[in-house]
Parts: sequence; structure tokens; C-alpha cells
Amino acid sequence: MSKNYLKVTELDTPGMGVKVASGVGYVQGDQSTTQGHYRIFNDAAKNLTIAASDPTNDRKDRIIAQIYDSVDIGGAEDKWVLEVLTGTPAPSPDPPALPDDALDLAIVLVEDGVTTIVDANITDQRSQITNQNIVIDADMVDTKHASDLVQIAGEQTIIGQKTIISPLFTGTLDGWIAAGGTWTYASATTITVPSGAVSKYQIGDKIKLTQTTIKYFSIITVADTLLTITGGDDYTLVDAAITLPYYSKIENPQGFPGMFNWTPTYSAYGDMTWTSVSTTIAKYIIIDKIVFFIITAQGTTGGTPTTAVQFTLPISCADSAAGSISGGAMISDGGSLGGMWLNTDADLINVNKYDNSNYGLGATRRIRLQGFYRIA
Repeated sequence: MSKNYLKVTELDTPGMGVKVASGVGYVQGDQSTTQGHYRIFNDAAKNLTIAASDPTNDRKDRIIAQIYDSVDIGGAEDKWVLEVLTGTPAPSPDPPALPDDALDLAIVLVEDGVTTIVDANITDQRSQITNQNIVIDADMVDTKHASDLVQIAGEQTIIGQKTIISPLFTGTLDGWIAAGGTWTYASATTITVPSGAVSKYQIGDKIKLTQTTIKYFSIITVADTLLTITGGDDYTLVDAAITLPYYSKIENPQGFPGMFNWTPTYSAYGDMTWTSVSTTIAKYIIIDKIVFFIITAQGTTGGTPTTAVQFTLPISCADSAAGSISGGAMISDGGSLGGMWLNTDADLINVNKYDNSNYGLGATRRIRLQGFYRIA
């Protein structure tokens, strides 16, 4: 660690102020354990003003590098700033507490009645910062000065720029990225999120959040401040606090279920009925903007024979015109037969025999099929 990087000293001409040296530092975010580090770069020495001393009591001020991040911390700004936290005069003063998302640089003793701050009044807080397990990107820091860094303990890969915006990666290597900001319940299928969602999330993204237990969902529509989600029968969003929100754009982030279960509604075309239907499997997954599904079910047909039994899709199809989507099927209707499925609208599927003949009436009328369709 350099002895001079971001060091706080007296002014070149001592007065009521201090000077912070140029240098590089890394600030650990405090909003979550996965927030990561921020790289800061002070390109030239900066002078900071110290408030006038108290005539009766001493005071201790704290010098910090403070992170502002509208995404992960909140507020409207994205920057880092050198700041003086002015203490309270007292017979035995204490410095102000170190705020979250800040790098502690020095404590300045402002004695009663003084008009000049000198090095003897400054306690270097950088000695509390350790140089452990930070991996420096070779393209960002020249090798000559790679060890001259003010660093906070913690194993992270640091990639940053002179102007702080936000850590480029704030997740762990499990495929999840911390969403940042506050998420709140809007309905059983919608979540209110910070403005700008359409530039951050897209249909098919996976999300993970906590409501007492961890829950997983897929995004099916995105608006500026609203995500519409699905978790099938497996996960239900409730009217309660949402904590630890994450999102992922990869196919299989750690813990995400392979497929969601859903409960179709069964019926039959025309005056035929299909009742007492048992579902062997009904599962789906969203990849990009495509729903892939699989279903096997059997029940009893009754009423007047017609050409199709029916079931509802887990998510509405973007192609709502009848016959826009279709595929093959296996049917049991007094024997195994080939068949096909096709939509009647955005939500309902007909399953027909290969020759479009009527179903027989009776028990154990089974369908087995899989397919895919667009949701946007």
C-alpha cells in the first residue's frame, strides 16, 4: 500500500482545512454482502474546508470518500465525493460515525479556539484498511503502481472507471446479479421496481427474491416501473416485504427450477365433456420469449362426441388467431393414435385425432404432447 495515496495532511499553507492526496481506492458497498467494490480515483490533491472551531470545546471531524449510487444505494446521483463530516464539540468529543458505502480516510482534531489545522491534529484512518484478496484488472491499473492502492479486505474482481456509476458486477459466481433498489408487491403477478426497468430487464429474465423463503419467477412483461411475473404453481408472490432481489439472464442460474408446474383447465369442444381429468405432468419453462411446455393427462369423455378435448396454456400466446400454433400429439381413445394440437385463441388448445374424427365416449381418454409458442 502506498503511504501517500489518499493521505490527509495539513494544507500547503496551514489554515482551517486539510489536503487529500491523489490516488486510487476501493470502497466496499454496504447495502448487501454481494454489492461488491467501487473503484475511486482522485486525479489530483484536493483541499477540503474544516468548519470554524468551537470557542470552548474540542471537536473531532471525519474525512471520508463517500459513494453515491442511484441503483444500489438509492437517491438521484451516481458519483463519489471527498467529504468532511463535522463532529459535535464536547469535553471528550467523538467523531461522527462512518456512514455506509464510505472509505474512512482520517480523523481531524479541531481544538477549541484554533484557526489552523496541522499534521499533529490528523489521525490517519487508512491504517485500518488491509490489502487482501483484491484482484486488479491489468487493463485498469498500470503494473508499476499495482500495489500502491488503498483497499478494503474482500475477494473481488475490480473493473472500474474514473467516474463512478455502479459496480459492473454485483453478484456472486452463481449466475445471479443483485437488482438493487426497492422492490414492492403490486399484485400476485406484478412487482413495482425503480424506474428504468425496460432498459435493465427483458421478457424471459429469471428473478430470485425473498419473502420469508426464497422464491423464483420468470418475467413475462416489462414496463417502466412494473414487472409481470410467473412462478407457475410452485411460487406465489404475496402482499409482504420483498428483500434480496436478484435477476439473471443466463439459462440456469443456481437454484432456479428447471420447469414450473401449472394446473390446466380441461374441457372439450362443442357438446362433449372431458371430466375427472388427472394430470400426470404439466410443466413449462420460458427461454427468451418462448414458452416450452409438456403435458400428459387423461379423463372421461361424455355428452355428444366431437373432435377435440381441450386444455388451457400456462401463459397467453402472442399469436392469438386460431391455428397460429400447432404440433403433434399422442392420443389414447380406445387405442393409441397419432394426433395434433392447435390453438383456438390466445389461451385454449384443441387436441384432435390425426383424421379429425370424433372421440369415443368413456374413461381413460389420454393426451400426451409437448410444444412451444411465443409470448411476445
